[in-house]
Amino acid sequence: MEALPAIDGFSLAPDWRSSARCWLAWPGRVETWGAAFEQAGRDFAAVARAVAEYVPVTVLAPPGAAAQAALLLARRAEILGSEVEDAWLADFAPLPLRNDAGEFAGLCCRFNGWGNRVHDYAGDEAFAAWWLQRLGLDSYACPLTLEAGAISGDGQGTLLAARNVLLNANRNPTLDQRQVEDLLALYLGVRKVIWLEGAPLGHAGDGQLLPLARFTAPGHVLCATAATSALPWQTVLEHNKAQLRAATDALGRRLEVVELPLPSVGGDVARAGGLPSYLGYCLVNDNVLVPGFGEGRDGEAAGILSNLFPEREICSIDVGVMAARGGGLPALALMEPVLDEQQRRLP
Repeated sequence: MEALPAIDGFSLAPDWRSSARCWLAWPGRVETWGAAFEQAGRDFAAVARAVAEYVPVTVLAPPGAAAQAALLLARRAEILGSEVEDAWLADFAPLPLRNDAGEFAGLCCRFNGWGNRVHDYAGDEAFAAWWLQRLGLDSYACPLTLEAGAISGDGQGTLLAARNVLLNANRNPTLDQRQVEDLLALYLGVRKVIWLEGAPLGHAGDGQLLPLARFTAPGHVLCATAATSALPWQTVLEHNKAQLRAATDALGRRLEVVELPLPSVGGDVARAGGLPSYLGYCLVNDNVLVPGFGEGRDGEAAGILSNLFPEREICSIDVGVMAARGGGLPALALMEPVLDEQQRRLP
């Protein structure tokens, strides 16, 4: 009989868990960055050095990039050779599963280059199983094509999910909504799915949800809003806010929705295909690493996040050109959970 996480007592772990290490992947796909390829390496290194102030960092470097990575990282991070091509590591990494005993496992979902937006992604696709084996964690294989940036869980059975990723013909063409929800229940322990619209298709991330809405705690959701109707996702933001305010979670609670304005640079970056958003923050133990855009709303966003995470320090990180080509820190950073040594089985 096929092993199923929910039957074995596992469910999707929330992102406010403790972390032992951050894993990042060097930007290796030239066509993703175009003329900004060299700048992407410099900006990525700056992000890695900043994250290393709070947690140990391991950077996966593709062939030919190790020397550049070593120079720009200035010994602030461990470097491992890898066939991974894309910097958005979390999207094709295993989803973290946890049971009531606090034990972790990993869920390996299918990956097809963000709906075949990129090709030759074999190195990306093989990463999840390799990483779980390296950590000595149990692995489950899920038949869904799914990226981490398309979902957000509350750790209590409720899932926010991007309709234009999971229900898109370029990810799961043979499955309808009911079938997808059944698989989410079996593999992620989900009892309630709140369907939202992700970023407009054709933009970087192609339908991703995390720049627009995510759980900050059980029953509490952060929702992106915009001060101008010029943004191509204004309709999406209004729709998501209405959906969230009308929704209840798996325990029947009405959600508490907190609005977080997008940075005012959003229009310019959006026209370049990016997803600038303060929801691209990353929780690293006692810290909240927040993307900074060098503008007045940086302070407003820091204040809102400080109220949501009063026991954590707010730390701004300049994500540079990353904002104009993809997502925020959650798409870049794979956070390794703190493991009990009795659970870690060395390969």
